[in-house]
Amino acid sequence: MQLERFIHFENTFWDLSVKAERLWKAIYEKTFPGSQSHIIMLLQRSGPLKMSEIAEKLQMTAGAITIASDHLIENDYIERQRDKNDRRIIRLNITNKGASQLAELQLEGREKMLSLFDHVSEEQLIMMTDIFQEASNKLK
Repeated sequence: MQLERFIHFENTFWDLSVKAERLWKAIYEKTFPGSQSHIIMLLQRSGPLKMSEIAEKLQMTAGAITIASDHLIENDYIERQRDKNDRRIIRLNITNKGASQLAELQLEGREKMLSLFDHVSEEQLIMMTDIFQEASNKLK
C-alpha cells in the first residue's frame, strides 16, 4: 500500500467521520442533549443496565450518568426498575416512549445517511461494510 494514498484515505476518513458525527449529533441533540443520547442508545442495544454498568461502558462518571439519566426519567424516556431477586439493585431501562422517540430520530438520520451514499452500488456497500467490520474487529 502506498503511503501517500493511505494518508489521503486517512484524511478523507477523518473528514467524513467528523461530518457524520456532527450530522447525527444535530439530530439527537434536539431530543437527547449531551450524554443522554449515548445512555438511551446503550439501553436500547443492551437492555436494562445498572448505572455503574452504564458508566463503565460509556467511560463516564457515575455522577454524569445520574444527572443525564434523571433528565431522561423526568421525560419518561427511561425508567428505574428494581431487580426481582434483589430489591437493592436498580437498573435503568428504555420506555416505550423512549424507544419510539429514538426510532424516529434514527429514521431521520438513516434517511440522511442514505442520501449521502445513494451513489454507492450494493456491491460497493458490501465491500465497504466488510472492510470497516474488519477494522472494527482489529480495534477490539
